[in-house]
Amino acid sequence: MAPLKSSLARTVGKLLGVQKDRDLSLRGAAQSSRLPEPISATGGESTFTEAGYQVHVYYTGTPAPQKVFNVTSGTGTIECFLVGSGGSGAYDSGGGGGGGACVYGTNIPVNPSTNMAVVVGSAPDGITGYVTTPYIDYANSHNGKVSSIAHPEGTINAFGGNSGGNADPGYAANPFTPGVAPSGDGGTLGCGGGALNKPASPITAGSLLTPYPTPGAGTYNVYRNVGGSVPSEATAPWIGGGGGGAGGAGQDAGSGPINQAGNGGDGYDAATNIVWMTTSYGDSGVFGGGGGAGGNDGTPQEPGGTGGPGGGGDGTTTGVAPSGVANTGGGGGGTDDGSTTGGGGSGAVFIAYRI
Repeated sequence: MAPLKSSLARTVGKLLGVQKDRDLSLRGAAQSSRLPEPISATGGESTFTEAGYQVHVYYTGTPAPQKVFNVTSGTGTIECFLVGSGGSGAYDSGGGGGGGACVYGTNIPVNPSTNMAVVVGSAPDGITGYVTTPYIDYANSHNGKVSSIAHPEGTINAFGGNSGGNADPGYAANPFTPGVAPSGDGGTLGCGGGALNKPASPITAGSLLTPYPTPGAGTYNVYRNVGGSVPSEATAPWIGGGGGGAGGAGQDAGSGPINQAGNGGDGYDAATNIVWMTTSYGDSGVFGGGGGAGGNDGTPQEPGGTGGPGGGGDGTTTGVAPSGVANTGGGGGGTDDGSTTGGGGSGAVFIAYRI
């Protein structure tokens, strides 16, 4: 009987082992099926829910205690959308202001220790005269400002737009005439302003600085474009190109009637391209439109350029030009008759996560 008992014991042992393995497998499956703890966070002027995301909204008017994104629980990833403020339109048939650069970030890691300061680019002043030195003072007053999120692994920046092309008091060209700021102050990282010709001289809009800096943590798409040029076909003694937009370049002067000032470039259509953005924000969901150039000198005088979708201000021939729309990063419109040009529109920051 001993062999029989031994065989039976081995059989029972195998069955018990199979059951134990099955229990462990079921336990592991149950554990793996548990959802991670959802992210919960504070901060922002307001929040909204869209497409399964909670979205925190930041404007320049957000109170100081709320200008932070603080993860209170949960570990995972967030998305963000930022636009810098637009640049101001320029004086005396000057170029339109460039829109703020737009940055869309995904797969950005956060955990309960993540506490990020948020900065929203403020609106620069309109322009009441020609470029004066020191140039850095002019840039600080009239170029757009950066919007940013201070992530622990690198700050996420959406740089402001450039002011439109403008001349020195003696009608001479200067570093701003092509519609970009002097190298070194960050202006060339936002959308370009429209160029201004010296009397009857063609000019190409300034190029933007590359590569655009982004953090190592997360994935980023950046949207920005150059301003419009003044080709030789535009024969007015003073005429400007449209400001560049986050979704398209500024229009060259003379693209319609021979002496038509350039229109501002289109902004970036965030509501169409980002699942959680809605048309309630920006300019019907569009951000960073370029400003229209001021009306040309000479006869006939054509109207100023039209501001681009995304908050760009229109250029004018007389009177104060419209500014870029607040919270869109739109560029300001230029003017011709010596009135104040449009200032840039303030920027905005959005941070989103699944709920």
